[in-house]
Amino acid sequence: MPDWLATRLMHNVGMPAEQVAALELGQAIAVWEAFMTTPRAGGSG
Repeated sequence: MPDWLATRLMHNVGMPAEQVAALELGQAIAVWEAFMTTPRAGGSG
């Protein structure tokens, strides 16, 4: 998986590095997409 995606999964999503390393590319993309489409507190509004 690209370094940028692994970094975001660890820093933005909060996944441990061991879990990120165990993901296949498709799984990593699905986790990132879910994170990006889930509303979070602290947004504008």
